[in-house]
Amino acid sequence: MLKIELLHNLNQKGQALLFVVVALTIALALGVGVSLRELTSSSRVSRTDTSSRVLGAAEGGAERFLTLSRAQLERASAPLSNTDCPPNTTFYDDTQAGGKDGCKVAFNPTTGDNIRAEAIVRVSTFKYNSADNLAFETVIPSGEVREINTEGAGAMSLQLCWRADPDNGGNTPVDLYYIDYGAQGVYVKQGVRAGTRSGTYVESLTFVDASSAPANCSALGYRFTRTVTLDTSLGRTPYGLRIRSLNTNVKMRVMPTTNVSLFPIQGYKIDSTGMLSSISDVSVTATAQVLAYRSLPYLPVVFDFGLYSEAAL
Repeated sequence: MLKIELLHNLNQKGQALLFVVVALTIALALGVGVSLRELTSSSRVSRTDTSSRVLGAAEGGAERFLTLSRAQLERASAPLSNTDCPPNTTFYDDTQAGGKDGCKVAFNPTTGDNIRAEAIVRVSTFKYNSADNLAFETVIPSGEVREINTEGAGAMSLQLCWRADPDNGGNTPVDLYYIDYGAQGVYVKQGVRAGTRSGTYVESLTFVDASSAPANCSALGYRFTRTVTLDTSLGRTPYGLRIRSLNTNVKMRVMPTTNVSLFPIQGYKIDSTGMLSSISDVSVTATAQVLAYRSLPYLPVVFDFGLYSEAAL
């Protein structure tokens, strides 16, 4: 009888021990699961923070250079020392094969922050900014103007291709007005009708109809075209082609078709690479790149009243 009771007690203790082991196993599994989720969440937050900070450094470097004058950008495009870089930046010597020197922008860390944020900014001139590197592309808001630099271009022909932005299928007017001017004044003033219109329009004789976009432009989504030949007669010297959108926002593509090698620069490309590194360790932990384009300066549309005038002011 004693033996049976002893076995019974041992069996109860064994069951209790089994329950304890199962409970501990479940608790451990739950704890590990929660810990893994927290670690994953922390890792995701860390990656997001790193990505945001390095992108912010790259954007900050680009913005610093977008505010510079043409003379400052010209010096920064081929820097040789700190004096060629703008204030609060330093010369960056790229020692890699085929590398391009630039200017370094350092962002001071906050108190207790062990991460150093910097941007290496490289500036270069550009003629074309299209994906095929054959044309200059821009967006002209309704009623605004964009100017194409034609200084030194000679008697060049320019193919203008455009559409509404966003594209509306050509179902509304997408008219332009352009002015070819230079050192001797305004040479050509021309309006161009494009798109479908209804009702009665009163237009001057200076308006002509646009043509349908050729294959090289229609394949890119453009709908209308007009070829402009710069006026160099009587010793005239081209300086700029001002294009104004009259009805709606316009996506514009300008491509030289003659004397292509003479197409002048249109502005500066700003290539900013953001970098993060530890203050105690010089190794770079993350990088991000931002590209920005800065056009050459020109007068805003408010000054066009003088260009449109038919008589002396």
